[in-house]
Amino acid sequence: MQSSIPVSTSSQPARLSLFSDGKVFLLCEGEFARYRGSAQPQHLQAWLDDAFKRAQESGVEAPLVMGCLPFRHTDKASLHIPLKVRRFSKSQLVQLLKSDLVKPVEATQALAWQEVPTKQHFEQAVSNAVYQLQHTALDKVVLSRTLQAALDVPLCAWSMLLQLIEQNPHAYHFVMQDDLNTHWVGASPELLLEKRGAQVCSNPLAGTAKRVLEPQHDQAIAAQLLNSLKDNHEHAIVIEQVKAALGPYCCALEVPAAPSLISTPQLWHLSSRIAGQLESEQIRLPEVLARLHPTPAVCGTPTNLARTTIEQLEPFEREHFTGTVGWMDSQGNGQWAVTIRCAKVEADKVTLFAGAGVVAQSDPSAEYLETQAKLGTMLRVLEGAR
Repeated sequence: MQSSIPVSTSSQPARLSLFSDGKVFLLCEGEFARYRGSAQPQHLQAWLDDAFKRAQESGVEAPLVMGCLPFRHTDKASLHIPLKVRRFSKSQLVQLLKSDLVKPVEATQALAWQEVPTKQHFEQAVSNAVYQLQHTALDKVVLSRTLQAALDVPLCAWSMLLQLIEQNPHAYHFVMQDDLNTHWVGASPELLLEKRGAQVCSNPLAGTAKRVLEPQHDQAIAAQLLNSLKDNHEHAIVIEQVKAALGPYCCALEVPAAPSLISTPQLWHLSSRIAGQLESEQIRLPEVLARLHPTPAVCGTPTNLARTTIEQLEPFEREHFTGTVGWMDSQGNGQWAVTIRCAKVEADKVTLFAGAGVVAQSDPSAEYLETQAKLGTMLRVLEGAR
């Protein structure tokens, strides 16, 4: 096994980040260059061109950029080029984490959750959105809520990651250090964009149902989701916009005729894996990401009207939640997942996030229960230490 990971929960944590597709785990150490600026594609690309050039001239081996792009393009991106990138299998990384973690997640026994917004206010927001959906050009909007808690003892994001890997082995796992005492950690089930040469892929999810332990009942829930008119309508909205975003860049685009089912330990999702061939390998990845992000799966449609509705009805800033997290190399290849099933871990606070797609047929109490089910991924991680 290679050298240990200097994971720490002290006031001076090591500069480390990680992203995985469930198979290959990219562990990034150190920092050659950092970007905390505009998420607009022209600004990102200008920084990337300069930073990759400087990294190569300085002898950084096979440089890549890793980090988060925010939900809103007007907010700041958080990206960096690490000094060193190591690749691990899941078993190798788990062994390394178990041998080098400073301590388990101890603070969960002291957690007292606060809902922002409250259940009442969230359901009222959904009702307001349904009214707009029925009386304006709005077709879909995604409304979200948070659970927040003050901490007596700092949480270790790497301990949380270990539990996420064990509980959700097929997700896109990530730990991103936003600043000295802030990490974003999660296990996203949703691929926004993967590019390898001229091949691109996106796997949007829209339409969700909570799983149960009893197998026969669980399969009945899955079948009901697959045949739900409301959920299929919500899914179709997402697929049409992803097609419209990728289409101008591709000479070929394969879109499933109907969604399929995928599952996490907590949830069933309607899923469509869309694959395309770019007109040219030279097409810039930030430009394509900007056209795709945000999809109606996390924002709504029409996009600008959905954004305005979210700003009116959500009483908090999403920051990186429902943004995108991942990596990109100097040739423009990379993987970017949607930043969901995640937590923002600060020195004295933890925030969990979840959203639900609202359409004209939505029921406020059902949408609240959907967000509760989605929060289960991170709650299981935190409450598992009790």
